[in-house]
Amino acid sequence: MVLVSGEFGRDPDTKEPVYFSGDDPPVWQRAQDADRNIWWINSAAPLARLYLDTGKGYGFESREWRMYHLERYIDIIVQIALRYGPSERESLSASEWILQWGAKVAEIQPAAAADLTEFIATGELPKV
Repeated sequence: MVLVSGEFGRDPDTKEPVYFSGDDPPVWQRAQDADRNIWWINSAAPLARLYLDTGKGYGFESREWRMYHLERYIDIIVQIALRYGPSERESLSASEWILQWGAKVAEIQPAAAADLTEFIATGELPKV
């Protein structure tokens, strides 16, 4: 499950809003969320705040927010793939992790771009 922190997302169990700061990563999984398979998009991250700012012509219905949101989903998918994928038992060096991260992103982005063009442009989800 992917949720957006702050006034947009509440902890599914406690119903309390979850807040992060601008210093926290754009995508975060708290320790208490790992077993519940919950990931958070940090609405306080600098770019998230910008793209959610209606006063600057953006907001949660803007194309820019949809792009940002999609990119964070890709971050989450890649983190899951690298953490639980075939190399889960290997101890990766930082440079190997970065190379595998880039390869996974390069694998996922073309499919997202092809399948989600309409969503990015208009907010309309693809028909299933």
